Amino acid sequence: VSALQLSFLAIWSQQPVLWIWVVALLGFLYWNWSPAKIFMGDAGSTTLGAVVSISLLSQPQSTLGAAWVSLAILLPLVGDAVYTLSRRLLRGDNIFQAHRFHLYQRLHQAGWPHGRVAGVYVGLSTVIAIGLMQLGAIAAWLSLMGVLLAVAIAEIYLAKSCPSEANS
Repeated sequence: VSALQLSFLAIWSQQPVLWIWVVALLGFLYWNWSPAKIFMGDAGSTTLGAVVSISLLSQPQSTLGAAWVSLAILLPLVGDAVYTLSRRLLRGDNIFQAHRFHLYQRLHQAGWPHGRVAGVYVGLSTVIAIGLMQLGAIAAWLSLMGVLLAVAIAEIYLAKSCPSEANS
């Protein structure tokens, strides 16, 4: 998903240096695909987050609409993180403690294979990227609504397929 997001940002933000990161991530994916042989860890994911953040902050477009379009490509992963954090806060959980409550983790625990879970996130990100390239800010708003709908559908699915999971 990050390779797809950085590909979009390389094109949308006219930052060709991001292609180096895309190629590196695709090479890493070969070794990280389930069953993973290597892992990125906190150091790698923090660095990747910094690259995405820096690319967002150093865009040539300076309008609010262009910035919103750039942020919208992050909605599937950021939406999952914000939803999970909000859910944990409402339940009174320690948000600094390790957990397995992200939607992608819960879908895997519900029996979805790694490839299907990853495919859903990549597919959603691909649809968003194409929409953003074609419609710009309108697609960003539609993407936000789409991600909210996807979260709701995932919760309904998890509640029906794993009744004990509904209380997690």
